[in-house]
Amino acid sequence: MIDPLLTGVRKIIKDLIEPNSTVIDIGCGTGELVFYLSSQAKKVVGLDMNEEGLKYSRMKKRRLQIGNVEFVSKDVNDSDFLSGVYFDYAVLSMVLHQFSLAEANQVLNSARRVAKYIVMVDFSCPLPGNAIGWGAKLIERMAGGQHYMHFKDYQRHNGLNYFLDYHQLAIIENRVGGLGDIRIIKALAKNSQES
Repeated sequence: MIDPLLTGVRKIIKDLIEPNSTVIDIGCGTGELVFYLSSQAKKVVGLDMNEEGLKYSRMKKRRLQIGNVEFVSKDVNDSDFLSGVYFDYAVLSMVLHQFSLAEANQVLNSARRVAKYIVMVDFSCPLPGNAIGWGAKLIERMAGGQHYMHFKDYQRHNGLNYFLDYHQLAIIENRVGGLGDIRIIKALAKNSQES
């Protein structure tokens, strides 16, 4: 439902990623961002646990004949998957608010282990007090259940700022997308600065 609204956000993400880089899109969903980044990246891996969604992405990959894209159905926290893989960038687009804070922190820890730069994209906090902000809240409320509870917890804990502080990530660039309702941050893990 929110995917069509992310077109401008995808352009910002692409602008933040150096050409000819390797990228992992964690929680890639339909793979639209993976395909979008494939035109400038050396390799893009879309990672998601929803095998049904990845079937669509793999069919689209074959139809478009894109060779530098791969879709993997794995949990990012799977230690077997994490061993021996490394990317220039890990992208977490509209993912963190979907998990409990503890689960989101695990995902972000895994992202930090496999990439030098983290691009986090998620709802602004607080959301703007206009129709766009109210629309975002309505969409999340319609998702219901645990998803909505996690979204409310994400908002209560100051959104991406919470994760930046908790993981001691150094901001390289900070942008706003959508219509003020989406925040896009390129960050470097502080322990990566020492290498």
